[in-house]
Amino acid sequence: MIKVSLLSTIDEYDKKLHDFTFRQIKDHPIDRFECHKGVNLISFDWIDVTHPNTEPSQIIIYFSENDLMFFCENDISLNIVNGIMEKTGREEEKNEMMLYGFFTELIKHDTDNLEKIEDEITVLEEEVVLKPQYASSKRIIYYRNITRKLRKYYDQLSIITDSLNDNENELISQDYWRHFEILDHRVDRLVESVRNLREYVTQVREAYQAQIDIEQNNIMKVFTIISGIFLPLTLLVGWYGMNFNMPEFQFRYGYPIVICISVMIVVLCILFFRKKKWM
Repeated sequence: MIKVSLLSTIDEYDKKLHDFTFRQIKDHPIDRFECHKGVNLISFDWIDVTHPNTEPSQIIIYFSENDLMFFCENDISLNIVNGIMEKTGREEEKNEMMLYGFFTELIKHDTDNLEKIEDEITVLEEEVVLKPQYASSKRIIYYRNITRKLRKYYDQLSIITDSLNDNENELISQDYWRHFEILDHRVDRLVESVRNLREYVTQVREAYQAQIDIEQNNIMKVFTIISGIFLPLTLLVGWYGMNFNMPEFQFRYGYPIVICISVMIVVLCILFFRKKKWM
């Protein structure tokens, strides 16, 4: 029997499920994969990879030799499971093959979606390096959160496919075991792809921080040059600001000479800084 229902309707299956597994689904948080005699309980938080910033939705799978039941947290995950089962499901297929078809269809386009996210991160990297004024730390944080959620999502799928591949209670026949081994390898590749994306985002963040540091260094450089130019002038001001009866005060051209000396100091400082390539 193959059924797809909301988790809130679990009480309707009181007589159809084993007592232990019914209580496990109803009253206790299920681990990602629980292997019991004649029954596998699978639980994962589904994420729409095309819109990974949305909230995850729990899906619980009851898998036995005679039954394959899906219990969904809300209508969104219910529609997803129904859509997948309509594509892959045929009543004459065995439950193990139906389960394989479900997970295969679930991750069918995920590689393409991850590549789209990588392209978006590449565009962000180009902005950080070439047009840092258009880059935003919020976008970097956005992609860090997305890759974190995707890592958690595929890690739980990896636990499930690894456990199905172990086949401890032998619910999967040898004829179909090879299919689950292939499925496990596909999920492992997705896990590796997400890890690479997380490292990529980290590199973009470091590049962004480096650009900020360069901008700050340039600003400090300008202030340092200005300070260096006006430091001798400040010395002159301090010198002639003292209340002493200096001879220069009685000189007719003393004021114009001080102005010329000040201009000369500024010009010499600028020429010196240009020669040193400090500006």
